[in-house]
Amino acid sequence: MKVPFKEVESRVNDERKSVTREISKRYQKSTKKEKGLMLNEFTALTGYNRNYASYQFSKVVHVMLLFRNLYEVTGF
Repeated sequence: MKVPFKEVESRVNDERKSVTREISKRYQKSTKKEKGLMLNEFTALTGYNRNYASYQFSKVVHVMLLFRNLYEVTGF
């Protein structure tokens, strides 16, 4: 049975997002040397460029903080 390309692409993107979310939590707490190793592993796994991967890690954390602050202020 053939799986449609769009479905496969969607699954891959979902996996990348979940991996990014998990690694970004550890990334923020790690040392500079550990961050370099994490970026190497992450880029090998996902195929992302190192700069883009670093951007993704910081973006995920900013969004999580934004929602946490929104919840604390509004109770939403």
